[in-house]
Amino acid sequence: MHTIVVHRPSKTPPKPPPGRNAAVFIHGIYSDHNAAFNTMFNAFAGDARFDGWELTWFDYRFHQPIPTSGNFLSQALTRYFGAWTAQDNVVLVCHSMGGLVARSAALQGGTPFLKKIIMLGTPNFGAVRTSKMAVCAQLAMASTKRLFGVFSRQQGVLDLTQITKVFKDQLTTQAVRNTDSIEYVTIPGLFFNETRGLFESGDWGAWRGRKNWFAPLRVGLELWNTYLPLWNIGIEVPHDGIVEESSNRLIPAAGILGYKSEKTSQMDFPEQFPGHTYVHVIHEACQDLTHVMLQHDPNIIQLVADITLAPTLDQWYNDVLTTNKFRALTPRPRFHKPAPSPHATCG
Repeated sequence: MHTIVVHRPSKTPPKPPPGRNAAVFIHGIYSDHNAAFNTMFNAFAGDARFDGWELTWFDYRFHQPIPTSGNFLSQALTRYFGAWTAQDNVVLVCHSMGGLVARSAALQGGTPFLKKIIMLGTPNFGAVRTSKMAVCAQLAMASTKRLFGVFSRQQGVLDLTQITKVFKDQLTTQAVRNTDSIEYVTIPGLFFNETRGLFESGDWGAWRGRKNWFAPLRVGLELWNTYLPLWNIGIEVPHDGIVEESSNRLIPAAGILGYKSEKTSQMDFPEQFPGHTYVHVIHEACQDLTHVMLQHDPNIIQLVADITLAPTLDQWYNDVLTTNKFRALTPRPRFHKPAPSPHATCG
């Protein structure tokens, strides 16, 4: 179960070092590699630009603790790509919980070939955040470890409600330095935004009949909050039906305390301040995509392919500045020269 499987042999012989390339697809909760990534995987396999790439996947048991899954992924990467070096290139393409598993693995180090982690709809600060829960909801969560049947007692699923605690012990100074050279990308689904009516539920594909397993839709939230305000569980707009856009980001908004990650700065203006290794990207298609459809959309697939193939985020960013198909959301420019590592005080 904890292994990387090659589904499609390279159409051309692998290039000798330097320059070997691979993409590893990592699914999310209540899913597997086929359900989560069959559309994107097949698109990559049919894209001539990926000739010579190894396209692989990693399956894990989402019920187990996220750090455990991260450890298994780290072992699988080391075992499978053990002969690869920093001159080679492995990209992790992740959906939902898969992004948290990838982050956990990256923090462990020992993977010099790991160059990018792309996270689609990953709840980097939790799928249900404590600050969004009213008194009774917090009491129920603390005493029963369950939340309205959505989150079970299974540790991996419960971890999604306490991500900051899960990563607290992992974000040591050395662990964070392990990720300095790894480029991170977050891409959100934004279907539930200010323009949506209460009765619009979006496209949930094969999950249409089971979408309420994960989180109440806006109609249910409005009614619940009206009649039982102490049980309120807020979900911030915009969101994808499960993950808030602000939780998908790796850098909290200004003034939000208690949340931290291995990335403390994101790309502002690469031509002025090169070297930043994180960017939050919103394609125009994101506003029409729910959590489970995000990675199946052809526009997002093309976006992920372009980022995967780009030698660096700086180069990708500069190459697409002339297009209007996405916005790379960044804060106002900070006129300073980035330090070699922004994590000197982390941990």
